[in-house]
Amino acid sequence: MTHEVFISYSSKNKNAAQAVCHILEQNRVKCWMAPRDIPGGYSYGDLIEDAINTSKVFIVIFSESSSASQWCQAELNIAFTEQKHIIPFRIDEAPLKGSNRLILNQAHWIDAYPDYEEKFRELVESVLMVLGRKHQKMQVECTECKPINMIMVEGGTFCMGATKEQGKDASDDERPVHEVTLSDFYISESPVTVSQYREFCNATGRSMPPEPNWGWIDSHPIVNVSWHDADEFARWKGMRLPTEAEWEFAARGGVHTRHCKYSGGNIIDDVAWYEGNTNKSGTMPVMTKKPNELGLYDMSGNVYEWCNDWCDDYTSEPQHNPSGPEEGIIKVGRGGSWHSPSKNLRISNRDNDPPEFYCHNVGFRVASDK
Repeated sequence: MTHEVFISYSSKNKNAAQAVCHILEQNRVKCWMAPRDIPGGYSYGDLIEDAINTSKVFIVIFSESSSASQWCQAELNIAFTEQKHIIPFRIDEAPLKGSNRLILNQAHWIDAYPDYEEKFRELVESVLMVLGRKHQKMQVECTECKPINMIMVEGGTFCMGATKEQGKDASDDERPVHEVTLSDFYISESPVTVSQYREFCNATGRSMPPEPNWGWIDSHPIVNVSWHDADEFARWKGMRLPTEAEWEFAARGGVHTRHCKYSGGNIIDDVAWYEGNTNKSGTMPVMTKKPNELGLYDMSGNVYEWCNDWCDDYTSEPQHNPSGPEEGIIKVGRGGSWHSPSKNLRISNRDNDPPEFYCHNVGFRVASDK
């Protein structure tokens, strides 16, 4: 990926680094950060050095932990040697020590504590100025704070299940392939985010779900929600969860399908977050991979998504607006996640869990009839 900014940070400052990355990329500044941009099977060292060499700006999330990190120090030394424009974004009162003093005393500091989000505008302005784009209209509002954007899906007929492009990884529960006809419906552009779910919790007086290891990041999909949680959110919005057939039809691109293996394409790293490009480190910001034919994001990967249906075996009979059995034990989940192997991100892959189940790789999106 062509990038302009390299972001250096310690693991303890991951949330701050991801927030900085999100704000810069919202302003059309392409960033590079590990492990997000390291493909599976590659060496960290070689790729990181190359990424620093090809960047124009080096941002270090400076703190007590990054000051003590050998990785951060090595990255800073490379940036200094290669004469990169260094911007330290200091998020605590960490003093300069050792070789950091020599290198960073010459840099343009942004003191961003106690609340680093208040300094985002100054950071964006500084980066844009270095890149020669200082007159560009700046965006510092979070897209995840906006209302849920619904995409209209034109109805049609499609073959549901293990179609040819799904390949040898298709399971028995994806067969037989059968014809399904659906009416028009709407589905959300991306999975429901942490920010959108927090709004629901605040409005209804309920607690947020258990926090994942990486913390709550507003631009990431909500996780640790049961089917019941997802259903209640959808009802609060005057919507519902998509049926399994609606989910698969939308993931395939509806009537505009290009018959891809994954939602949006056949090259998984272009369209999805999965174990091969997340290092199993957690969720990623929504809408940062390529959309599918309908403009839907993260249908493959990032988080599994609850569907409305009770899980049932497929039959070969044609169906019209199927909604699954009236009762059951387990609910359908679709799409694969940041923690999944690539085969689980195929469009026709099915997952199922009890409606009480929740996990750090399970979220949802919403649908409606109008």
